[in-house]
Amino acid sequence: MARAVKQGVLDAYPEADLSLSVVWIDILASDKRAEAITSADILVDPRVRHFHDPKRLVGRALAPHTGLHSMPQILERLGQKPEALEDSFNATYLRSPSTLFDAVFFTTPKRAGSSSRPHPRSGSRNSIRLSTPATTPRASAGATT
Repeated sequence: MARAVKQGVLDAYPEADLSLSVVWIDILASDKRAEAITSADILVDPRVRHFHDPKRLVGRALAPHTGLHSMPQILERLGQKPEALEDSFNATYLRSPSTLFDAVFFTTPKRAGSSSRPHPRSGSRNSIRLSTPATTPRASAGATT
């Protein structure tokens, strides 16, 4: 996902006046601060700021606005137990509320003197559809980590 953003946004528009905030969220069992620091090397650009969110606070705050289901809901629908996926995913993620990850949102610039927050104009996100027949939850990629 980070490589797609680098190629499709940063490299494609090197002179663009933009700001990109990347939040590295611990979802996989291997996701840790050290991996976030290593992954941040993919997006080296003065317009990019990196954050590590091991408690998934940002992802949890954004998920309700996208209609994303939680892993417990998805696993229940698929008839799977969280324990079966603990080798791949962060154990607390498997039991937590909805958490958005691998997403990109494009917003309008905040106007000088405005107190309102920018609202997404378009975006792409990781999605797991409950209606998709599968034995294991599969994610379709959006655009950032």
